[in-house]
Amino acid sequence: MPPGAPDVNRWRAILPSCRLKYLLWAYITQSLLGDSAMPRRRARLVLLIVGVASCARAAVGAADVAVAPTDAASDLMEQASALHFDEEDFATAIAAYEQVATLHPKSAQAPEALFRIANIRHWEIVEIRPAMRAYERVISTYPETEYAVEAIRRVGECHSLLHDEQAAWAKYDEVVREHPDSKHVPLAMITKARSMQWRPKQRDTATKICERLRDEYPGTKYAREA
Repeated sequence: MPPGAPDVNRWRAILPSCRLKYLLWAYITQSLLGDSAMPRRRARLVLLIVGVASCARAAVGAADVAVAPTDAASDLMEQASALHFDEEDFATAIAAYEQVATLHPKSAQAPEALFRIANIRHWEIVEIRPAMRAYERVISTYPETEYAVEAIRRVGECHSLLHDEQAAWAKYDEVVREHPDSKHVPLAMITKARSMQWRPKQRDTATKICERLRDEYPGTKYAREA
């Protein structure tokens, strides 16, 4: 729809209500006026003004409804967060986050909601393979977000928990290679370095990663820790 164009569907929904209100006011006015000397034209003008005002109020109400989904997503997210962090009712929190993502998939809250589902499965319930699937859902559904980048790194952590270090290192490398401008790159680098430093054959590689981290991301806390 072109900018500034009237919302036809909205007015189609409003007009029947406007006609009903007009007829009701006409009946009331005729009953009150009876054989009054007030000219019919003036009475009709009054009715028209009342009808237009009523329709305008209805249109404003419809516009308010149009922005409601954003507020609804925020409200649902707050409820889910309370269940997650305050009550630690993780199963109910997952269901609440799922509502945010399902009912409001285009909202700003949806990627975070899916990420939190994965985070609960990863660290709270500790269901590693379901957590990996949940992180992959974030990656496939919202690939352009920072949540997706961090989800890639988290999949690496899950591989590490399953004792598949090669797969874990590959995920950390994917973050660095595919998302060099992401804020999560330094963390991915130091996570890989820490994973390698306890393995004698990988210590030299770990040292090189730390050197690169200090050179390329000197202002980050991970560079100071490297």
